[in-house]
Amino acid sequence: MIARWQQPDSAISSNASPKNTEKMTVFLEDLLAQDYRHSDRDLLDRICFLIDVQRRLQDRYTDQRLIARAADGDVVVSARTLRAVTTWLLDRIEADRDIKAVNTFLKLADGHLRDAPSPASATEVEWVKSLVASIGLPQLADSGGLLNVVDASRRVRDGGTDQRTPSVNQAVAMRNWNSVVVAWNKSPVAAAYLSVLQNRGLEPARLIRAVPVIPLKRRVRRRIGSSARSLLRLFGSGDRTVSSRVRPEIFRRMPAELPESSAQAFRNRSARVEVKTGNINDERLVAEIADCRPERILFTGGGIVRPQTFERAGGNWLHMHPGRLPGVRGADGFFWSVLLHGYPSVSAIYQDPGIDTGEVLIEKHFERPEMDVDRIAKLGSHRHAIVYRTILGLFDPWMRALTLDALLDEEQMPGKPIRQSSTGAEGVEPRGRAYHFMHPLLRARAIDVLVEHSS
Repeated sequence: MIARWQQPDSAISSNASPKNTEKMTVFLEDLLAQDYRHSDRDLLDRICFLIDVQRRLQDRYTDQRLIARAADGDVVVSARTLRAVTTWLLDRIEADRDIKAVNTFLKLADGHLRDAPSPASATEVEWVKSLVASIGLPQLADSGGLLNVVDASRRVRDGGTDQRTPSVNQAVAMRNWNSVVVAWNKSPVAAAYLSVLQNRGLEPARLIRAVPVIPLKRRVRRRIGSSARSLLRLFGSGDRTVSSRVRPEIFRRMPAELPESSAQAFRNRSARVEVKTGNINDERLVAEIADCRPERILFTGGGIVRPQTFERAGGNWLHMHPGRLPGVRGADGFFWSVLLHGYPSVSAIYQDPGIDTGEVLIEKHFERPEMDVDRIAKLGSHRHAIVYRTILGLFDPWMRALTLDALLDEEQMPGKPIRQSSTGAEGVEPRGRAYHFMHPLLRARAIDVLVEHSS
């Protein structure tokens, strides 16, 4: 352990060791203290999951997998164990400069855990922040194979330049695509996918528009908040840069604008269905999918698909994951990819019950967006939030759609059959890592390096 990261014994002397209370199989503090465990990435990933996702730690677990029992839901972790976890994470950061450990430490220091105070000292937090400030982009050995999102998205918007039927003639050229598209209301990803299908003259067997039901109280709060922001802007006392919409002008070169009503371009009105739900596992939604007996379901969002949903709906669930698999699984894939590889990627997979663990069908790698440095600088303190929202609302959807386009291109090659979903051995986790949502400080650094490399 590193002395400068230890708290005085008096800081924890009032917390009795959990070993004296009840005999359990594994104590987390003991597990972390084992020297051979310091280089165990599986243990680090499990600790990150417990903190980032479950937001709960315990003093003791039934085995080394650190899986909590349902009966332990109200157990509060001791200050002694929290301190051990904090010091162990700092050791991993110093030894390996592991960026995932950095992300988890920042959340732990912010009090991300339920019912537990921040266990980190100000000195420790400042040291980790200094590491974040030093993060840059990895050197690219060769960028020749990267796809330019701006040029490619405009080709799709304009009808393409290959053998496809021009968009002006698509009204008579549409052909059936034996797949279901679940298009979430106002989803930019769904709009980009539908643009690709329209450009190719492909009409899904069923287009399900999922409209989330927003509770009355939340609608009222949104309306009040929107009115308050409008008044502040009207009287000049608010930041005029704050907005819930994307800001394509932050790009030096803008990708094609996403259409708001792509669904109207498809002729078969009887194939359009609307389901009021905000959950991909909704019984009515699953029944609509199963009724079509589709070859594939094009996934555009709606949460994590449960195993029983896969079974009931049938078909192959096609997903465009923003990240090179299996290396970058999980959330905020665009930004993790940029920091880890220097460029964003998308992998087309057939989903299975794991988190981005399905078979990779095709992957595409993209040039970083060209940012307008001067315009972004004028956005002030809200620049990171606006850039984040705009990348996810415009650049990321087009990356996914262009990967879908490439997959459909590949399947049109002579003798190239549509691959079916395949599931590996039960319980076998593929190589790679699952990353979680970025801490705001790390996300801000990822955005800053994107902007710096655009100047």
